[in-house]
Amino acid sequence: MIPSSPSPSLPTIAVTSGDPAGIGPEICLDLFQDAETLSVCTPLVFCDAPVMRERAELTGKPLPETVIPFSEWVKNTEKNRRTGSD
Repeated sequence: MIPSSPSPSLPTIAVTSGDPAGIGPEICLDLFQDAETLSVCTPLVFCDAPVMRERAELTGKPLPETVIPFSEWVKNTEKNRRTGSD
């Protein structure tokens, strides 16, 4: 998951949501709304998308517009390795 308007000039910082039964998913949802975080980096969260959707619904926190399935992430990563793109 990435913010709806990532900034190309900021570094991308990847985090995981941790244990799906813990507070990690809620903290990750907060990353996408935190102005201070978004002013210094573009957060990239590796997580279970259905868990994040459920937590967003339960807490009323917005879910980022962009959710990339793991299979697509792998496909794009492999393609970028072959072409030398980012």
